[in-house]
Amino acid sequence: MGSSSVVIVASKSRVAPLKKLSRETFEEEHQQLKRNGTVESNSKLTSLDVFLNEEAIIGVGGRLQSSDLPERTKHPIVLPSKHAVVDLLKRRAHERQLHAGVEQTLATTRQQFWILRGRSSVKRRWANTDGQSANSQRRF
Repeated sequence: MGSSSVVIVASKSRVAPLKKLSRETFEEEHQQLKRNGTVESNSKLTSLDVFLNEEAIIGVGGRLQSSDLPERTKHPIVLPSKHAVVDLLKRRAHERQLHAGVEQTLATTRQQFWILRGRSSVKRRWANTDGQSANSQRRF
């Protein structure tokens, strides 16, 4: 299956919890996007050029619009940095990359999901886990 097997697959069975998480976390932005297709300038999502995708989940817009990449890669789903579901996604990406570092874990995750404050979120996820010493944790 090649390198695509490393991508976290967001199949239809996984879309429902992500849709719920998106609506609960970004309720106000979701309503604004439904009403007028944009979010207010004071929203934390403003800089991401967000839109509602075909599953009514907030996705990231941007310059990849015309590329031949899959839709999930062109327009990753926006997720909060602090949530149990997001922690599971980060852990899965980390393990599928054979315990790679922050940048590789973040790159793998961003193939389908845009986690707000992603880099610090990935770093924080492993700050006090796996029973490793403080020195080895800092390198990750």
